[in-house]
Amino acid sequence: MAEITTTSDVFTDEDMKERNIDDFTLVWLDDNTDEKSKDDACRQFRSIINYLKIFDNLEECYNYILTVNNEKIFLIVSSKFALTIVQRIHRLEQIEYIYILCLNPSLHEKWTKKYSAIIHGVYNDKE
Repeated sequence: MAEITTTSDVFTDEDMKERNIDDFTLVWLDDNTDEKSKDDACRQFRSIINYLKIFDNLEECYNYILTVNNEKIFLIVSSKFALTIVQRIHRLEQIEYIYILCLNPSLHEKWTKKYSAIIHGVYNDKE
C-alpha cells in the first residue's frame, strides 16, 4: 500500500528521509488537497509509484525536496505553485519530471518551454 504523508504531519529531519525503499518518490504539491483527494491520489498513483508525499505548503515541499539524495522525484504541482517551484528546483539532480495540474493549460505554454527538459506536461486533471 502506498504511504501518504501530508504537511499537517509532524516531521523531524530524520523522519523526512524515512521509509522509502524505492528509487523514486512522487511528490504532490497542491494547496487544495482534501482528505478525499489524498485517498483518490493514493489509489491512482499506486500503480505508478509506491511512495507518495503530499504537501500543501511550497516551502515545506521545497525543503523536503532538498533532503532527497539517492532518489528521483516525480513532482505533480498545482498551477498556483508551478512557476515558483520550477524556478527553484529545475537544476536539482533529484528532479526527474514535473507535471503541472491546471484548469487552463494554455496559461503555462510560454514559460514551460524554457523548462521543457523536466516539465513532462501541463494537464487539466489527474488523468
